[in-house]
Formats: sequence, structure tokens, C-alpha cells
Amino acid sequence: MPGKTHIPEFCQCATSDNLLGRETGNPWDPSRTPGGSSGGAAASVGAGLATIALGSEGGGSIRIPSAFSGLVGFKPTTGSCADERGFRAMTDFVTAGPPAWTVDDARIVTEILAAQMLGVAERAFDDP
Repeated sequence: MPGKTHIPEFCQCATSDNLLGRETGNPWDPSRTPGGSSGGAAASVGAGLATIALGSEGGGSIRIPSAFSGLVGFKPTTGSCADERGFRAMTDFVTAGPPAWTVDDARIVTEILAAQMLGVAERAFDDP
């Protein structure tokens, strides 16, 4: 694991702060928020600390931080992506997905997550 990012308690806040540390700063202006709840993931990609990151989306938690950080973000179809991070009680509307620099980066990560859900490798990592 290359690093950990910051999320709000219970992943239910429009900012990325919690009692364990200070609020995550926006990669373009640290005095502003990257949004939440996947703000730490989006901020790490936006700041160039990571090429991709994994967020969770129920009501804007990937899309809002991605937009605030100048990235691509969308909510994959619920149930289409593997998510083993403990959201069992919210599986009807929460799904895993990536904040990414480009649509192609987001597509590749989403394909990998969907292939894990299906139990097959749809794409080789060295495919163009």
C-alpha cells in the first residue's frame, strides 16, 4: 500500500476531516476542501501523489471531490464493481470507483474492478 488517505467519519460528510487529523486540503488550494467523502483519494491523485485511487460513491462522494480537484469522477453502476471494504449495509446504493486524471484511466480502473466482481480478467495489464 503506497499510502493512506483521509475520509470523514462514516463517509458521510461534504469535507474530508475527522477526529484523527486535520481536514484534507485541496491540491490546487490547500485552504479549500477537496470535498468528501472521497476527498483524500481525489486530493492524492490531484496532487500527483498517486496515479489512481479508489473511492466510494453513494451520493456524490467520488464525483464532487473529483470535480473540486480537477479530475474525472463518476459513479459506476451499483453492483458492477467489486467492493470488499465493509459497505455491506449500503450495497443498494454505494459502489467503489476511481477519481482519475483522464476518462481512459477511470475506464481502465473500472474495468479491473468489474472484472474482479465477475471473477474474470477482462483485460491484460499490458494491453494498450
